Amino acid sequence: MTVADAPYAADAGLLAPLTAREQEVLRLVMLGHGNADIAATLSVTRRTVEAHVTQLLQKLGVKSRAQAILRAQELGLTLQPPRGVPRLA
Repeated sequence: MTVADAPYAADAGLLAPLTAREQEVLRLVMLGHGNADIAATLSVTRRTVEAHVTQLLQKLGVKSRAQAILRAQELGLTLQPPRGVPRLA
């Protein structure tokens, strides 16, 4: 299952469904991108990215980006980076 087609709902182990944008942000977080990179990739402000990250952390029931990545992996999510977004080394 990929992040893009995961069942983002409470029955999947989430406190609330993730929006499409939160899913995009989660994918980029899982790829190792920071807020500035995510903002540039999605053509939004850093503050907007911070808000999305805060929301997805709450919905995943975790307190950090590292925990969010682990939680996504526990849910069986794999990475499918958005088109044109390189994986960071």
